[in-house]
Amino acid sequence: MTDLVHARVVEHLQQLRLRHLAERLDAFLSEAADKEPTYLDLLDELLRDEMDSKQRKRIAMGVQILAAAILDRLLHHSHTILIQGDSYRLKQKRQGRPGAQGQVSQLPEGPFSCRNRSVLRVA
Repeated sequence: MTDLVHARVVEHLQQLRLRHLAERLDAFLSEAADKEPTYLDLLDELLRDEMDSKQRKRIAMGVQILAAAILDRLLHHSHTILIQGDSYRLKQKRQGRPGAQGQVSQLPEGPFSCRNRSVLRVA
């Protein structure tokens, strides 16, 4: 297959939103050269791999949406209590105590942190 035809096939696959197949085209072609499958077998394998990729993506997105919905339900009726000072875990980490191994080395940032203060959410 010439470089021009290869580039055109990759472009068509991307336009058809078959991105996984476009990324793995060279690997599929080398496997096909070794096995010498029929056109129908090759097409079946290519489409099956693309379908599996899309299914994994759908599952991953569903898990993210579900986790966001669970957090939303848990935090909907909660109250925020600000606690002055560092948490016990952070104190242990800074003092280098053995029970604090594997802990985070930075203060958390984002919607659950409050400028060097510990935040406790109570439902």
